[in-house]
Amino acid sequence: IAAGVRNGNPATVLAISDQAVNKAVKALALARNFLAADALDLVAQPHFPEYDSNPQTANLQMELQAKAARISLEHKVESTMAVSQHSVPTSVAGAIASAAREGKHVTKVSGMGPQAVLRMVKSIFLARRYLRDDALDLSFVPEFSDSETG
Repeated sequence: IAAGVRNGNPATVLAISDQAVNKAVKALALARNFLAADALDLVAQPHFPEYDSNPQTANLQMELQAKAARISLEHKVESTMAVSQHSVPTSVAGAIASAAREGKHVTKVSGMGPQAVLRMVKSIFLARRYLRDDALDLSFVPEFSDSETG
């Protein structure tokens, strides 16, 4: 993943289950760590091609975009949301889209565990759909964070 970003040809990341989605997001976070030494970065835009016929799908395609400068979100987070394995992606997506419409440029959405990460990524996918008519788009920057709850 990091090599593709360095070469200007970022990969499309595919996953077909909640555990694979979780591992793919972790792989992107690790790739960002490798890219930090070169002051490069990546962002991801998720797509679930089967969603319209099967909202429960875990078949994910993530389009990656290379960024020529490191993205630091440390002091830019304007809104924070936690997604659990019981969260409803359409509801989380609505909250993300609402924050974007309010002009909050960085919303931190966190999830722990395969089902939570799948729901988090699906929520970002749905929020992108909700924002189409507003001429807004979203991407996400995977990173690891510390948790006091596990």
